[in-house]
Amino acid sequence: VTAEDVQRVAARLLARTNSTVVVGRATQAPEGVTPTLHERPPAASDSAVEGREPAPPPTDLPRGEVIERTAHGATILAVHDETEPLLRLSISFKNGAAEDAIPGTANLAAKMLLRGTARRDRASFEEALERLGGSITAQVTQDRVSLSGSVPADAWPGFIALLTEALSQPAFDPATLEELKAEVRSELKDRADDDRALVARAFEAAWYGSDSPYGRDVRGTVRTLSDIDVDAVRAHVDRWFVSGAAVVGLSGAFDSLALDDLDAMLATIEGTAPERTAIRPVEPPATRRVLIVDKPERTQVQVMVGQRGFDPLSEDYPAFLLGNDVVGGYSFSAWLMKQVRVERGWSYYAYGANRPKDMDAAWIAVLAPGSDYAVDAVKLVLDVMDQGRGDLPTEEVELARSSRVNGAPFLTDTAPKRLDLAVEKALTGYDRAAVDAAVADVDEARAEAILHDFYDPEHSLIVMVATADDVKEAAAELGEVTVIPFTAVE
Repeated sequence: VTAEDVQRVAARLLARTNSTVVVGRATQAPEGVTPTLHERPPAASDSAVEGREPAPPPTDLPRGEVIERTAHGATILAVHDETEPLLRLSISFKNGAAEDAIPGTANLAAKMLLRGTARRDRASFEEALERLGGSITAQVTQDRVSLSGSVPADAWPGFIALLTEALSQPAFDPATLEELKAEVRSELKDRADDDRALVARAFEAAWYGSDSPYGRDVRGTVRTLSDIDVDAVRAHVDRWFVSGAAVVGLSGAFDSLALDDLDAMLATIEGTAPERTAIRPVEPPATRRVLIVDKPERTQVQVMVGQRGFDPLSEDYPAFLLGNDVVGGYSFSAWLMKQVRVERGWSYYAYGANRPKDMDAAWIAVLAPGSDYAVDAVKLVLDVMDQGRGDLPTEEVELARSSRVNGAPFLTDTAPKRLDLAVEKALTGYDRAAVDAAVADVDEARAEAILHDFYDPEHSLIVMVATADDVKEAAAELGEVTVIPFTAVE
């Protein structure tokens, strides 16, 4: 860690925009003392949420099993477990920032849903949520928009009433939207101080291309944010945030009326979303390419080495996972980690993983070597990819197999985990637990054959956040080099 690293982190974190002021306030005055008006807690009506009366627990639901039902075109998945007093809820829409008419719209739309309703402004909404002991956040990817949160079981009626209000009666206050846009602009500017985020963004833009929705930042750009107004946000919500595109998940000790509550919530956003925009898979580069994101005074280089990915819905995906665990897995016995970190100490981490999206996938190796040996480290990654097209030692295959198969039960050992897997399968078709379990039956020769045809170092993209003068000459040995300033990454 250098002084530069400390200053960079301090500049980003120790800022007014990142500070939280917590004010403690007595809710009951000491005996004999009459509180003044400004000392009194707000009246319950200021943030109260009218919810139904609590109901008894369900008697017809098997404990711990995923149950599925449909309502208003949506899929509802639930796992009841009376030992889980904290309920977890997710509402996912099968469309994301890829459908933005103006880049950044879906992200703003999702977050605006949680910033006030027709009945209460942002402060009142957040206070109501806090009084319930609940939390809810919005996550946006190119393929998905999700609202996920948690609440104590006894506060569920108020929580679901508040969330229904947010979905069906959003305020879309223009001033609040401008505040949110300012926050997003700040996030985009802060990205320049985070080299890991910078290399990931640069890779995505270079690999998928600026003309592809997968090549855009889900938050948009400083320029596109200026073009998004309340009407654009409202139009996006009305078009895409509808029941027919929703998958809803609920886990925990919910009561017998909770699933009916979800039905009622979905009824308020009933509708059918249009077909998603088809995204053409990337054609790998004709020859290996190197993109250097030039940033001054880098002593450590953030690196991504990527190539075409593997379809996770393929019947051969278990074989791919087994083979890739040997070559690029997260364990210290995987070839990348062993050769880059254990044997040479060039990077604290080095691994390669498949990163699928709904309509495409990329395999990406990541590492962070020092600038003095960054190019040598990348050469080693390319060599390991080439080695992966050959024979895999039986003992290493069996070690990788046992690790993944023995870890499979831990994917489903709690109600929230089982729910997460069920939601993932409903959204993408990918059955993570079944795939990991299927690794047990993969033939070693099949895994070798899959990797032989998969790894493609000759048609890869290498992205480095580095000081160009330190690495450009040596990087020319890797492939055709392009240099851009770090300020050009959007």
